[in-house]
Amino acid sequence: MKEGLITGVCPCDKCEHIQLCKEQEWACRPFASFVWSNYYYETAVKIPCRGTFNKIFNVNDNKELKDYLHKFKEESEDNPKGNEGK
Repeated sequence: MKEGLITGVCPCDKCEHIQLCKEQEWACRPFASFVWSNYYYETAVKIPCRGTFNKIFNVNDNKELKDYLHKFKEESEDNPKGNEGK
């Protein structure tokens, strides 16, 4: 197992943004990774936005979410670039 990899635990459980995300329908990249693969990295930056939420919940085809997450597997987990909303 890779260092800092957390499996089976939602990144929202101890997140300071949880209430705002619920109210605004926002999500972050670690949550998207958890939804898709049941893991995230503890060092991943949590920048919630509507675009990520929409990729998770408002898309009929999971291809957009899968492509979005695959893009970040190729980059460093601590690089927040690309977590903008639409």
